[in-house]
Amino acid sequence: MPNLAYSLEWYNLARRHLETAAVLLRENHYTDSIAILSKPDIVITAITLSPAIIYCGTNVLMTTHVTNNGSTDAIGLVIKYSISNDQIISGRDINIGSTAPQSMSGNADILIQNTFKMPHNLDAGTYYLIAQIDPNNSIAEADESNNVFVHPFVLSANSGINDFDIGNTISIYPNPAADVIHIDLREFPDAVDRIEIRNYLGQTVYSNFKVPSLSVVQVSTAGWPSGGYSVQVASGERRIRKMILVL
Repeated sequence: MPNLAYSLEWYNLARRHLETAAVLLRENHYTDSIAILSKPDIVITAITLSPAIIYCGTNVLMTTHVTNNGSTDAIGLVIKYSISNDQIISGRDINIGSTAPQSMSGNADILIQNTFKMPHNLDAGTYYLIAQIDPNNSIAEADESNNVFVHPFVLSANSGINDFDIGNTISIYPNPAADVIHIDLREFPDAVDRIEIRNYLGQTVYSNFKVPSLSVVQVSTAGWPSGGYSVQVASGERRIRKMILVL
């Protein structure tokens, strides 16, 4: 017959080994969890662009909302920005700059503002602003999979890199407008080739290629959706742009 006392001794010994192993596993898991929680975890929660209507060659104010979900400070935080035709980082993207290295406290929220110039050689359409946290992987984070934020935006038709405002030589009234606007060209010194008005999508809602010199052009805005519109006056190679608001 088997020795029951001997078998029970081995059983108890094996059980103690298993219990010890279980305790070690729990302790290691706990230690690893503490280590993960103590690392910074930087995420971007939102990006806003101003103005609402964006044209090629114009300055854009970008506000980035950043959160550190970890309890540890992030040292040397850098965010890289690029413009892409899609939502994937690639070598075809247009680099528009990076933030200067900075520190961010644990469990904190900050706003980062930068101004960049929209490239002048892009066609109108939908693009994606890609913000990449810690592009050089210099910060050890609790989660490295949430370091990219994508913000879609609409680029309106190119207003030309030669756009400029020549003061009061062109006036548009009333602004805001309800049913009609008047484009006063009586003090504009050059011949006008055309007038175009575009909505925030860059779509032309009005065009006039027969503009009398030194005239006041009346344009009906009745039925137009409320919002901002760009009035562009072309004279040779120059483009003069004014913004109006339709109520």
